[in-house]
Amino acid sequence: MTAPQPLQTARALGVFEALPQILRAVLEGGLWRALPGFTLSLLSVDQVGRPHTALLSLGEVVAEPPAAAPLPDGVRFGLWPSSRAVINLERTQRGALTCVLDATFFQIQLSHVRRLPDAVGLACFAAQVEAVEAQRVTYAQLQSGITFALAADAAEVDARWAAQWAALRADA
Repeated sequence: MTAPQPLQTARALGVFEALPQILRAVLEGGLWRALPGFTLSLLSVDQVGRPHTALLSLGEVVAEPPAAAPLPDGVRFGLWPSSRAVINLERTQRGALTCVLDATFFQIQLSHVRRLPDAVGLACFAAQVEAVEAQRVTYAQLQSGITFALAADAAEVDARWAAQWAALRADA
């Protein structure tokens, strides 16, 4: 009997100091209409070190305009004010955004997270992009990350996201 061969576990791994172009295009483009259901996970850590996840749509996250060197890229996002993530981010000033895009798992490490004035019913934040990790495995292709379908009136949600997105872009 032949011994089983190990799976190819090599992965394409890249670490970037700024948002890769594919991520920047999605996050600065207001593409919630073009990518319905696209979800980002915002990871934060509570007081005892447990990780927590908040799920964000493209109507709640925006990349800041590209910074002039040597300043890092930034992102802005809005959370429900009662979210645990609000407390966690204010305390640690760190977090991570994750998503699947183009068969790649992206993790955006955030630092210097700071609260902005609340707008359109959201607790708004700005953060610096510390690093972006991109991962793919050679033996399986990611098809999607977490996705959603709107349960509410799509036109009403679209209008709310447009207002949220505009508020997050303001003064960026």
